[in-house]
Amino acid sequence: MLGLSIVQNIGTQISIGGTTAHTLTIIDNDVPTVTLNTANLAQNATTLIIAGTGFSTTPANNTVVLNSGTATVTAATATQLTCTLGGPPSLGNLTAIVTSNSVSSGAPVQVATIVPAITANAANLAANATSLVINGFGFSATPANNTVLLTGGTAGTVTAASATQLTVNVSNLTSGSLTATVSVGGFTSASAQVATVTPVITSSTANVATNASSMVINGFGFSTTPANNVLTFSGAITGTRTVTASSATTLTVTLSGQVAGALNAAVLSNSQSSGAPVQVATVVALSITSNATSLAQNAPQLIINGAGFSATPANNSVVLSSGSATVTAATSTQLTCTLGGSPSLGVLNATVTRRRHRLHGTHAGGHRRGSADRQRPARPIWPSMPRP
Repeated sequence: MLGLSIVQNIGTQISIGGTTAHTLTIIDNDVPTVTLNTANLAQNATTLIIAGTGFSTTPANNTVVLNSGTATVTAATATQLTCTLGGPPSLGNLTAIVTSNSVSSGAPVQVATIVPAITANAANLAANATSLVINGFGFSATPANNTVLLTGGTAGTVTAASATQLTVNVSNLTSGSLTATVSVGGFTSASAQVATVTPVITSSTANVATNASSMVINGFGFSTTPANNVLTFSGAITGTRTVTASSATTLTVTLSGQVAGALNAAVLSNSQSSGAPVQVATVVALSITSNATSLAQNAPQLIINGAGFSATPANNSVVLSSGSATVTAATSTQLTCTLGGSPSLGVLNATVTRRRHRLHGTHAGGHRRGSADRQRPARPIWPSMPRP
């Protein structure tokens, strides 16, 4: 709107043809207007742009009053003011009154919505981590007043808080960039990266047979897409192997050509590395531990200890020098067998055959015998009556 302001009445009289007149100095002043703007502005922002009309093009001739914080005009056109913010404004609606050439814009008008801000962070975070620290601005010092949403919409529980830092409980993390938003009082920050999650392999010395063709590796943060996991072995096997199945905590991988010794592994999941290789198994040849302990001839059960057995009972078969045995329970180092028929008195020999096509229930092929027959003697038990 165009307004006319009488700045000065000079009072000089001019007489022309008997007519006397007073000279006036008149300037045109536009009444400034501020354009409504509800766009989000991070609380730690240093610059505020105010659009409108009727502003002075001389920055110093414009003043801005905010409902929280302060603003100094550093650049100006007739339709835009660039302001440097001093002191963080409060979360919520930020309003402004602009005065240009001593003329006010009138009632406050919203020029931004102030929201929390997250400080971006790409530091590594192990996938089995249980807590995460998020830095930023505009957080509530009351933990329950902050809501954190992580990548994929997973909620993280805030356990400690200040205006600039949140400690958050986390779980079930997946390798890759971890992003978050923080909401306080209904005002939500922009999404920002808060960590780079790296996979973790669980160390294990469990036995794996030299003829096993697959195994399961445990850990955290694996991709559930098998092709997104690249596993590299060292020690008993060298080179990469194909991951055939995966979950966030397990990888099933093919084996071949392993020799006895420690088997180490590292993994790339979603292009993130687990770091230095860790031991995931001990490769052993199929063997039976010799045992000379007495066993009653009518015993219903036989325990065979050794190495390289399949943890799936049906994948192990036992042949005795007398009598018969059916494997009913198994670990990689122990077979529990139900005896059928009475073994002969004296030394009891056993041969264990393991199907090559299964290790923890995963492969196909022929059979392989143990390294050597091992002995377990059997002897009779007397009837439960006094001996003559």
